Amino acid sequence: MSSKKPIATGIKKGREYLLCQCGLTDMPPFCNGAHRKTKHLPFRYVAIETGMVNFCCCKRSKTYPLCDGAHKSV
Repeated sequence: MSSKKPIATGIKKGREYLLCQCGLTDMPPFCNGAHRKTKHLPFRYVAIETGMVNFCCCKRSKTYPLCDGAHKSV
């Protein structure tokens, strides 16, 4: 995830999501396996409810992987 702005995404309660940490994915914010060429591993997130969330891309959120607006000061 190389963008600084969050990515709004619909999620489903109980489902596991693998979020890219290497920045090489072609389907942000989700992992596509490109990290295999790096030392990075995806971040595992299990949704606690169904709805829309903003996944953090600046990696400075105190509520990571969910955005808390920290990108506004980056």
